[in-house]
Amino acid sequence: MLITAEPSSLIEQIAARNRDAFSQFYDRYSPLIYSLCLRMLRAQSDAEDLLQEVFMQVWRQAANYSADRGTPEAWLINMARSRAIDKLRSLRRIAKTANAKANNFSITRFPAAQLSARISQKNFDERPVESAPFFTRRDPHRKVSARARRAPPTQQSVFQSLRAIKILC
Repeated sequence: MLITAEPSSLIEQIAARNRDAFSQFYDRYSPLIYSLCLRMLRAQSDAEDLLQEVFMQVWRQAANYSADRGTPEAWLINMARSRAIDKLRSLRRIAKTANAKANNFSITRFPAAQLSARISQKNFDERPVESAPFFTRRDPHRKVSARARRAPPTQQSVFQSLRAIKILC
């Protein structure tokens, strides 16, 4: 299909819910918006999702477009850029939450209150520390060391601290 209509008139027709105008507008600008999304997000699937979201926003908000505020291309690029930044922030927030959960997991496996109480005892008894799954006082040294080496990096620091204060040989 030959695209001859001006972008501003296409947006006006989209605001009137003209599907052919939307199709022409999409065919004209989707390569530009997709490449922008891909460059910003660096993942093909995320760029494709964002492209769809941007053009859905065009369909819903075409009536809000004002030629006085900028060209259709600038309007469209600004929408895509804003949505891409929102997506990147969301991905960072998800990654930060996942890291926090991973750190909290290691802390809950070795509750500080129980370890502090254990450390502060004057005479260590031979009862195992129940919340510490990788070692107990009854394990032979070689088994404790082997388990310490297999522990996640966040938990290995706990083993190093316990060795430093001579709780774990």
